[in-house]
Amino acid sequence: MAEDGKTKEEKRKQIKSLTQEGEVRRKNGQSTDAIRLFTEALEIDGEYAWAYAHRGAARAALDGPDPEPEEDDDPEPADLRDPRPHAIARAAVDPDVLEHIGWDGHTAPGADPTHAH
Repeated sequence: MAEDGKTKEEKRKQIKSLTQEGEVRRKNGQSTDAIRLFTEALEIDGEYAWAYAHRGAARAALDGPDPEPEEDDDPEPADLRDPRPHAIARAAVDPDVLEHIGWDGHTAPGADPTHAH
């Protein structure tokens, strides 16, 4: 039983050392080295979420910034019946939807603008 405790403690120290060194490398722009170190830590403990997250950040640094989305000259109109959060958000800023519900941009949709605070 004592050996299991020692083994767990040794693994924890090794993981901590690998991830700390990986983070130093990631912050210094050495993404490839950081990825290697985080991967080594994950080989010891495959459930260590912090190592996954920071390895992902190092990989993203290698890939560079996300490209700017292309503007859609003729976007599809928002669907007010779609209950998914992104669809609701899109509907909330769609000028046609705002005009349809009569929002003036200052009062709550459907509220009487003469009683605005």
